[in-house]
Amino acid sequence: MSNAELARQLGVDKAIVSRDKRRGMPVHSLQAASAWRDAHLELARRKDCNPARADAGRRRGAGSAADELARVRRIAGVAQAALDVGLFAQAAPELRQALAAVPLAARPSVSLPLALWDALCSHVWPRVPGQPELADLPAEAVRPPRVMTGRDRTVYAIAAGEPVDDAWLDYWD
Repeated sequence: MSNAELARQLGVDKAIVSRDKRRGMPVHSLQAASAWRDAHLELARRKDCNPARADAGRRRGAGSAADELARVRRIAGVAQAALDVGLFAQAAPELRQALAAVPLAARPSVSLPLALWDALCSHVWPRVPGQPELADLPAEAVRPPRVMTGRDRTVYAIAAGEPVDDAWLDYWD
């Protein structure tokens, strides 16, 4: 994964990724980079976890988080209807693309029906030891916590079609 792509997914500037990479942050996956940032950086100083700092990316011309969230809501309605009639495979790529476009700082605001989370992640569940129950996924109309845990980020990355390290599939405590 390139520094620019990782920066976009983390919701930070490329320079921050370069700086943190020099400090030892892994850059091969979003999950590994996020775990390192969780362990090594104060939340208040992180733009991806501090709403007061999250607007900086928009000033540089990045897409609006509100626009991306609205796009997810719009596409989720279509995807739910497609799921109800057995045509989810046609709607899934666009929903995954919309989820991937949401900046990391805004991802805790994403709310999808439970059936959509399950449909987006169903291709991975057979590989997960102690396969999670539907109740273990983010609940319908309930937002994940303001700061997402490793598990929340992993489920989101799977749903968005982003790369996930196999080691993270064991992270269901």
